[in-house]
Amino acid sequence: MLHTASEIIGFVFIILFLIQKYQIHKYQLLFLESINLEKENINFKKYYILTFVIFIQKINQLLHIEKINKNLIKENEKINLNLNRLQEKNSILSKERNEAVENTSKLRTNVNRLEEQIKTLEANRQALIQELGGAVDRQDLEYATWDLVLQTTKLLINERDSALKDKQALQDKNTHLFESVKNLEDEINILNKKILSAESTISDLKAEESIAIKKIQQRLAQKEEQVKSQDQQSWKRFMYIKGLEQETRNKDYDISVLKNKIKDIENTIKSLTNKLLDKQAELKTVIHQKNIAESRLRKIQSHDNQKVCLKNSEQKQTKIKPIKRKKYYIKTFRRRRRSLIFNREVE
Repeated sequence: MLHTASEIIGFVFIILFLIQKYQIHKYQLLFLESINLEKENINFKKYYILTFVIFIQKINQLLHIEKINKNLIKENEKINLNLNRLQEKNSILSKERNEAVENTSKLRTNVNRLEEQIKTLEANRQALIQELGGAVDRQDLEYATWDLVLQTTKLLINERDSALKDKQALQDKNTHLFESVKNLEDEINILNKKILSAESTISDLKAEESIAIKKIQQRLAQKEEQVKSQDQQSWKRFMYIKGLEQETRNKDYDISVLKNKIKDIENTIKSLTNKLLDKQAELKTVIHQKNIAESRLRKIQSHDNQKVCLKNSEQKQTKIKPIKRKKYYIKTFRRRRRSLIFNREVE
């Protein structure tokens, strides 16, 4: 029964160990993309090693307890076997003692019977003497009677001596049997004490084993709770990191969009700057032409009459209008450029 229970406990511990290993491996896979991967791996390796060491220690303790239980069971079986043998010897000695008691009682019965026969013969002798009176020689009768009594007495004495020897032998044997029975009873009491001590030791070991199993179960439950809490924290960190990565991707996308916009604006500014330079060159050309025209007008004014001057002034006005228009375009372009630069700085 203990062997089966230990196998079940070991199988349960192996399953729990594999579950913890799977959870640790899952946790490591979840954190393969995290920032603190090396630190988390080191912490989980330490936790894995600590859990494995505790598991091995508890398995060794359980195996040691099981070994002690097996040894105690073997010793208990040996004690029970010796007890059965001693009980068999005790029963055999009891039978021999009963036989000796029966033989002693038979010898006592025979002795009593012989004593009764002696008394009967003595009574018969007295009766015979009285019946014969003086008809038979008294000396011959007494001699024959005493001779018969002597022979009978010798026979009875021999039988009594033999019976006493048998009785003494039976008494010695009975004494030896009593001593053997007493020794066997003492050994049985000692064995009973050893059995009680072994049973108390087994009960203590079972209690220690149950306490150790409860402690292991509590520690495993605590470790499972810690692993669950760490899994939850890891999942939260993983989701937080995923959110940060998504936010970073969004920011990168926004930055790329802004960079594209800035490039477009810079290209627009470059094109507008080139146009402005072209317009400025055109304006310089127009101003140069204007100066030339004004010098010509001054020359013409000094030689021509008022009509010619009026006519020249009208021509001048017609030439100045495009110049004013170009200046207006340049001012408008400069305002737009300033507004674009201001919007870029604001963004």
